[in-house]
Amino acid sequence: MPDNPLFDYRPATQPSPLEASGDPDQGTQASINISVGHRDQTLYADKIVISVPVYAQDGTAYFTESPRVAVNNGTWQAVALHDQDDQDIILADAQHQVFTFHNTDRDDPVDYALTFSVSGLIATATGDPLILQIGEFSGTTPGQFTRKSPRTLTLPVIHPVFYLRNFLSRNPYRPTVPQTRIDAGDSLQLSWESNGTYFWLYDGSGNDSPVYEGTDTSWSIPSSTIYNNTTFVLKASAASDGTAEAVAAEKAAAANGFVSVEQYASLTVTVNNPTLTGLTVSGETTLCGDITGESSLDVHGTLYAQDNMTVWGTLTAQGALSAQSRVTVDGLLNANGDLTVGSKLTTEGINGARLGEDFEVGEKISTYGHNGLKVLRDLSVDGDISGSGNVEFVESDKIVRIHELRGPYGGELTINSTVRVLEQCWFTIAGKTVLRDGDSIGLRNNDEGAWLYASQYSYDGNDRRLVCWWYPGNRVSASSWQVTRD
Repeated sequence: MPDNPLFDYRPATQPSPLEASGDPDQGTQASINISVGHRDQTLYADKIVISVPVYAQDGTAYFTESPRVAVNNGTWQAVALHDQDDQDIILADAQHQVFTFHNTDRDDPVDYALTFSVSGLIATATGDPLILQIGEFSGTTPGQFTRKSPRTLTLPVIHPVFYLRNFLSRNPYRPTVPQTRIDAGDSLQLSWESNGTYFWLYDGSGNDSPVYEGTDTSWSIPSSTIYNNTTFVLKASAASDGTAEAVAAEKAAAANGFVSVEQYASLTVTVNNPTLTGLTVSGETTLCGDITGESSLDVHGTLYAQDNMTVWGTLTAQGALSAQSRVTVDGLLNANGDLTVGSKLTTEGINGARLGEDFEVGEKISTYGHNGLKVLRDLSVDGDISGSGNVEFVESDKIVRIHELRGPYGGELTINSTVRVLEQCWFTIAGKTVLRDGDSIGLRNNDEGAWLYASQYSYDGNDRRLVCWWYPGNRVSASSWQVTRD
């Protein structure tokens, strides 16, 4: 009598448990994996044989047609026809099909993942389980293999029930890889498994109209459709075909107690770069990439930008706005409150910086360009103003009030224009007024202490160009002369 098998055989099925009806023309899809375990031993094998029931028979469910059998390891080669040795150790008759797998590396231990798959349509007339048999030629020494007793796998089979499962999303160009994270606007392929008759797919927005409805078990999401995280909800019905007549009939029947059996499944798709209509953050937020806000971005706490932050619209800061490096403004920068610059404020272009209220500078202002510093209103300076260029006030109605005007240190003060002193104003040098063109003067002799053109005088002859004899006295009327330029 052959020894017991050395390997373990662990089955897994899809669906679980297997489902089958009694109609061989309405077979149900079944997928079976048989994993081979070596029990932490060093085991060798020459071949493994699998027997599966085919065609209608009693005592077991069966495959309605020849199943597809495969293995996950290329060192094992499948042979569909069994030989006489295989028939001796396993069920092999007209109602069973035997598959033999030869090991091409018989001298190497079977210490790796080894799994066989059997798939196809199954049916059952009596509700019996699906019975598989597995035989092996194995041993604990390379090249020394003996036939072992077959191992029987009994897999439960139930009558098909209404199901909805395996709701998945995939990249249309990589259909074998599930994908639930995409970039905004990417397309996706949604699929599901069900024996329902009609399906409705909703995008979670609350709209009454589904994004898809019909009998198919897949739907392609067009590109430029998903721009933020979306949870899709799928509804399946086994009682409706989705037509308007069927829906109306169900609503009418509901009044009499009719209840439609429905299954639901949900799937969330995450967008890497979502477009948000609003974002509220109660704590700190760290942005490692770009953030684009087409509307408003309200931050009630602290917003840190480790890299550049670009604002195309309005940036409003109710509190402090700190820039560790620099702030570049291509348009207008409006500060309704205080604007504090720890290092320097640089503006480029012809508009420069416009300040509507007070502008306080702790150190200095440096301006470059042909316009320099332009102040539209009053400019008050509590300290000194130093400049290496020109200061111009050329408008006719503008004035400059200066308490004391001095030239450079150790140098002269040069005035390259006519100085016009307004009426009732005087120009003094060392506390003395300066005569102007057209001024009237009186002459007084300091030694005599008397004025020229006094009450007594005489002259020699009628020639008025001669010097008069002068008699000191008090000043009298008509005793002034007008000073004019030649």
